[in-house]
Amino acid sequence: MLNMLPTSDKKLLDKMSYEIFAKPFQGDIGYVFYNDGSPVGFARLIIGDTSVVSEVGVLPEHRRKGYGDFFTRSVLFRLIQISRTVKIAYKSAYYLPFGFTDEGEGMTIASEKLVFTQQCQHC
Repeated sequence: MLNMLPTSDKKLLDKMSYEIFAKPFQGDIGYVFYNDGSPVGFARLIIGDTSVVSEVGVLPEHRRKGYGDFFTRSVLFRLIQISRTVKIAYKSAYYLPFGFTDEGEGMTIASEKLVFTQQCQHC
């Protein structure tokens, strides 16, 4: 079963961040993605009226299974339920089909405008 849980376990977050991004985890809380109880990836988020997705990553041994797409969609779905605006702290063409627009160093969208037009790669 796939799920996502917040954690302040700095040891786990640092280990995953080094494996995915080759750097320590920046922040206090990360959202870890699990498959059958095993961590497979994480997201670093700032949650508020305007929420920011700073990083989403999947461990190398779990890539090419659609987890990154599934987890990113899950994060976006949760954020539009609690935030007026969602920002991505980096630019990626991946977010364009959802309706995100290029905004300086990142991308942004009003929550009510986010669309899920394609089927998830994991589904």
